[in-house]
Amino acid sequence: MARTLRILNTEEEKRRTTALYRRCFPEDSEAFVDFYYRERCRGNRILSIEEEGEVLSMLHLNPYRISLFSRETEISYVYAVATEERFRRQGMMRMLLQEAFRILKRERVPLSYLIPVEEAIYTPFGYGTVGRLQRERHISEERLREYSLYCIRNSAYQRLIAGEERLENGAGEGLPEDPKIMMKITDPDRFCELSGLSEKRNEADCLDWLKKQRIYISEDI
Repeated sequence: MARTLRILNTEEEKRRTTALYRRCFPEDSEAFVDFYYRERCRGNRILSIEEEGEVLSMLHLNPYRISLFSRETEISYVYAVATEERFRRQGMMRMLLQEAFRILKRERVPLSYLIPVEEAIYTPFGYGTVGRLQRERHISEERLREYSLYCIRNSAYQRLIAGEERLENGAGEGLPEDPKIMMKITDPDRFCELSGLSEKRNEADCLDWLKKQRIYISEDI
């Protein structure tokens, strides 16, 4: 049967991936999954591979506004990368990641990040570890400005984080025991423009340089 890679934009389309999400991430509470699809999926995109209407594999691109060396831009958090168990090891994750990178490059998004269960899964795709997930979300703007890269605390951000924190009082989202942040440079030229580098560098060089900067990421949905 022919398999199709699709970009899901509407709420109805995205909701079709919830069954796969629940099967692949059973550690996440029902309350969290409901919140995620109701609130977080409003502004994201989901890439899927489907066969005869069945979602076999998926990848979520969740946007965040960030300050990158005092310049505002949008990046994508790669989340909920999952494949139905009986279809794993058939290259679907690679297809989804490569399509995501093409989209982000075309849109001049400078970088993406993720929180891996295992770092070795993503290093072949150009991701490198840049630090650990910060547990403290409510820090002052003055402290944030000490960092080269951080998420902007606008009203949409505040609403989303407040909803997630209400869930965390009960059973929320499952995370690795020591969550790390991995990043990939998706558009080196745009990254160089925003970071103020005097000369253009390739993806690997940009990532090596970024690893030496102060990064504050506390966002995990």
